[in-house]
Amino acid sequence: MNNPLAHYKNYVESVEKYSEKNHLFLILSPFRKIPEGPAGIYFKEKNDFKLIILSHFTKVLVEKIKIISPSSQNSNLYLNELIQTLQNRTINYKRESLLVSLCESLINYNYKSNSKGGFLELKEKNYVYKIRIEKSNWKIEYWIDGNKMNLIEIELSSDFQYLKKEIDNFINSNQNTIN
Repeated sequence: MNNPLAHYKNYVESVEKYSEKNHLFLILSPFRKIPEGPAGIYFKEKNDFKLIILSHFTKVLVEKIKIISPSSQNSNLYLNELIQTLQNRTINYKRESLLVSLCESLINYNYKSNSKGGFLELKEKNYVYKIRIEKSNWKIEYWIDGNKMNLIEIELSSDFQYLKKEIDNFINSNQNTIN
């Protein structure tokens, strides 16, 4: 919501093959944002761009595809890929949000970003603890010299206090095996 929207609009309208078509300008976002910078100035003067929340857009798109052609998967290949991409972004965004929230309540952990929503990492001498979210579980991994040595899984629905207690117990049990 900080991009020069007029530039996008002018470009689309200047491309000859699109010039005679009706245009609908959408801004897809994971959550509601307040326009700022060039976009904020543009929104004060015009209202031809519409902000759409990604999860709402995906939900409506899935419902419409079911109505239009419930059995025709191949004809909607690109649309299905778009939906899968949007759903994956939503999942990764939620993972990242949970991990960042947990990171704020743990001492000495760093958040590491990646294409799957990231993970938390605690490095000490030659060992590392990693906390990930996979499917419906928290995964806490214990690594020594680059080799995964131990792993526990905790239900994703567990509250942070319980999770922190289990992480501490896991670290303590592994520390006892080192010493």
